Amino acid sequence: MHSEIKKWGNSAAVRLPGKILAAAGLSTDSPISIKAESGRIIIDQVLASPRDKDVSCLKGIVPTPSKPVSIEDMKAVVKSKGGKL
Repeated sequence: MHSEIKKWGNSAAVRLPGKILAAAGLSTDSPISIKAESGRIIIDQVLASPRDKDVSCLKGIVPTPSKPVSIEDMKAVVKSKGGKL
């Protein structure tokens, strides 16, 4: 499939057809890495780790702890509730 590089503000952009994104397991807003290698542009999917997740949506829902909570404290609570780590 052929496409063109177009100007987008001060940058350049390539429009990726939906079929190409789907075949690569990507969608809009998917995190990717881009590199140039041997005269090619390579786009790779970045698999986010759980630590990279944005939890800002929990602000105001989850109460602020009354004292600092350590990872060990959190693990103990999860285990006490029957959860697995």
